Amino acid sequence: MNKNAAVYPGGRGLKMEVWNNSRPSSLSNIWSYNKNTTGYWSQWIDSMPHVFPREMDYFTTRFTGFFVPPATGNYTIYLQCDDRCDLYLSNSSRPENKVKVAYQPYYVSDYTQLASQKSQVLALEKDKPYYMEILQQEYGGAATINFGLFQGESSYTEHQMDNAVNEVQDIVADYDVFDEEQVVTFDMWPASVAGVKEVQNVTVSSSCSDALCSSAFFSLGYGRAMTAPITVSASAAEVEAALNSLWSIKPDTVMVTKQQSSEGSHFIVTFNSDRGDFEPLHFEVFGSDTNITVTEVTKGRSNMKTFTLLWGGIPTKPIAFNASESEVESALEDLMKAECPGEILTFEGTDVKYFKDFENDNSQFNIANEGTPVDHSGFCGRWSLRNAEILFKDSYTTESGDTYGPVSLDKHPMLCFAYKGMLKDEVGMRFTYQDNKGQTLTLTTNINTIFNKGFKWSYKCMNLRSSLQTQYIGSRYSLLEFYLYKDASGEDFFIDAVHIGKMATAIDENAVPNKRRPAPFEDSGRSFELISVSKHASSTSRISYEIKATPADCAFDFPLLGVGFLQMSNNSEDAAEFKEGAATVTIARPHRASPPLNGTFDAMIYGGRAEGLSVDISEEDLKYALEGIAGMGQVTVQKSGTCRHSQWSVKWLTKPGDQPLIQVDYSSVVGENVIVSATETRKGSLWIQSLTGDFFRVWENKPQVEVQINGIPSKCSGDCGFIWSEEKTPVVTGISPSQGSNGLGTLLTVTGTGFSSENASIMVGKARCHIEATTATTQVCRLGSTSAGTNPVSVSFPSLGDSRFSDGSFLFTYQLIVSSFFPLSGSVAGGTLLTVRGFGFSQNATVTVGSAECTVIDSTDTELKCRTPAGAVGSQTVTVLLGNMSQTAISSFTYDNNLTPQITGLNP
Repeated sequence: MNKNAAVYPGGRGLKMEVWNNSRPSSLSNIWSYNKNTTGYWSQWIDSMPHVFPREMDYFTTRFTGFFVPPATGNYTIYLQCDDRCDLYLSNSSRPENKVKVAYQPYYVSDYTQLASQKSQVLALEKDKPYYMEILQQEYGGAATINFGLFQGESSYTEHQMDNAVNEVQDIVADYDVFDEEQVVTFDMWPASVAGVKEVQNVTVSSSCSDALCSSAFFSLGYGRAMTAPITVSASAAEVEAALNSLWSIKPDTVMVTKQQSSEGSHFIVTFNSDRGDFEPLHFEVFGSDTNITVTEVTKGRSNMKTFTLLWGGIPTKPIAFNASESEVESALEDLMKAECPGEILTFEGTDVKYFKDFENDNSQFNIANEGTPVDHSGFCGRWSLRNAEILFKDSYTTESGDTYGPVSLDKHPMLCFAYKGMLKDEVGMRFTYQDNKGQTLTLTTNINTIFNKGFKWSYKCMNLRSSLQTQYIGSRYSLLEFYLYKDASGEDFFIDAVHIGKMATAIDENAVPNKRRPAPFEDSGRSFELISVSKHASSTSRISYEIKATPADCAFDFPLLGVGFLQMSNNSEDAAEFKEGAATVTIARPHRASPPLNGTFDAMIYGGRAEGLSVDISEEDLKYALEGIAGMGQVTVQKSGTCRHSQWSVKWLTKPGDQPLIQVDYSSVVGENVIVSATETRKGSLWIQSLTGDFFRVWENKPQVEVQINGIPSKCSGDCGFIWSEEKTPVVTGISPSQGSNGLGTLLTVTGTGFSSENASIMVGKARCHIEATTATTQVCRLGSTSAGTNPVSVSFPSLGDSRFSDGSFLFTYQLIVSSFFPLSGSVAGGTLLTVRGFGFSQNATVTVGSAECTVIDSTDTELKCRTPAGAVGSQTVTVLLGNMSQTAISSFTYDNNLTPQITGLNP
């Protein structure tokens, strides 16, 4: 096709030209291809997308035609193909004006992968044909081509129309957020130092008699751990065992010897540790007659092979000096997990039917009354189960995937578990047993018990078989389900380390929580989601660890790290220094964990304002607030992100099309460099991803006859071309006469050239002139009825169409004729119904009698009826006026007293 040749829009669809086995280096090379190029064939296609046969490979195509917008507006065109393609569009129907508006240089899966697939916004007019071309090349595999249309203006919502897209805007709250960052730096660290063990003397004096000393108690503690009560008469072995049970001393141990003097019992405590200087043991006395003092006999000194970090008063395990990043990271991660006594961490086997600490796969706990796994809340480790109203059921699965089945309480009668929160002093069991008649029954019962209240961990063991035997006499008890209940407050409870076995895990259940090492910030509810460590070493004696910790749930206000077993020489809120000889350890805090945003913002749109919106506002509350703005309509709101980065996605439901951007006033929001703003994530629009042939027209070399049915264009299956021909255009050269009237029987003769031997359609103004005779150069017609005035003459032949005029146009004047009126006389008071007859009348005609108007009450082309005005006795002319034409009747109208009614009286 000559790119400068005139082309015309035809029927619906596009012309697709294909060249098989073609491999152009550039898509523009396709313009040099034609019908004579090897592999050529063509096809009409109706719509997009177009999918090629699967067996076709290594070909090129050119799609040509016109794009016809369905409405005037701003459009964005999207292109997608397999494998590469270019889209050209003209700003008119002229091919020479085409420019590349979108392209895809290689295969991608959809419209949105490349910026080049999207055109600029194009202002297009309804029903105007815009010339277009698509050049495409396929290498191998499946081949497709598609053309999508995006229009911001829309009168429809998604609910009303599949192609409609509802507006979506995101309100985002951002600010400068920092994790907790602390740097631990070791300097002048010696290669080798002889360690010295810490020795402390605990002196216990009491006035109790020997018989009563067994009832006088004290406890010793180190760090945050305390021993169980110890009698004042305890042996060295008993004190040693009590101290060695403290998690705050582990993994070290102590050795205790006892000496007596007049001052009391002296327990010499030697710390079997090279970690360094231990803090003095602390104590608690139960009774007023017992006194305890603790003195340091030998100050411990570290051999500097390890170090111990403390966070929130909780120590890490000893960490080797010059440890790797992962080793320090692991020690800190372990620190964040609660560490419970080893005796309650059992393993399923012959003596243990069921054990769960919820640290691994919790997927089976996915029903509300079976409990919700909660991180950073464990009695052991990190996880516990919140509100586990069904603590156990026989359908729970083992690690191997089998169900536990009923638990024989003859073999495994003991249930133990850790708990905190507000539990009702009652448990429930669903069980089976065999009664004394030998019948096997399935029952559900409740059993009273006592739970500690509050949010400190407790531990409980129950003999389930004994609990049932008191109410249900029989044998072969089997547990199917076990239930816990919230107390009347309705507050949460938490469960961990659930054990069902042959024996209880602890002799003294009240002592178990004291043996547990808590997580560092457990009492405040703070923890970390993630800890990372970066190591920097400038020499073997100078090493630093940069610790970054991401808080869980936007926690903040964490304490500074400490270093155990060294002497603190300096400290502040964000820095501390510890020393051992010339060696120093400094703690610096470059950044504190950022607190969550605080305050309120206002949202403004459509001239309205939703005020006082909290920075952690819920989906429901924001939806309610926005819908209160006039013009907003109905919306949905979805909240996402985190407490550090809140985001609300607002989707319009009832207001179609593109919407103005929500404006945000965040002057009342508190945060570091805070910004609360709205962005448009999806423009309300019509998004048509599959275009039918209605949007396209085939290009043709000559003007086309187009047929539309109910606005839908048809396909031309043959030759639909039409050419305007001067040779087939009739020309009117004259008319005769130039004035007349149908009332006079005027015959109008139209002369010209190129007439066909058929009756033409001749119109004088809006009146048809009826054909009386025809020749090759004339048409004679009788004038039809119409109002007086000058009108153009038009001539059209059925086989040729409209005529043109040699002199521009010909005008014919319809004459105004008054032929008669009646009656010829009437009342001087007026009101006589006067009927005027003639030709060329209309409803715009005016009748006068003398110089006064006769009010027209009815009109046709040939007759006017009016009511005469009052007049003096005598004759008056009757005149009809129409436009700039007037005609006076030959006769006169006479006002006659004798025809005038007289009123002589009125009674009553």
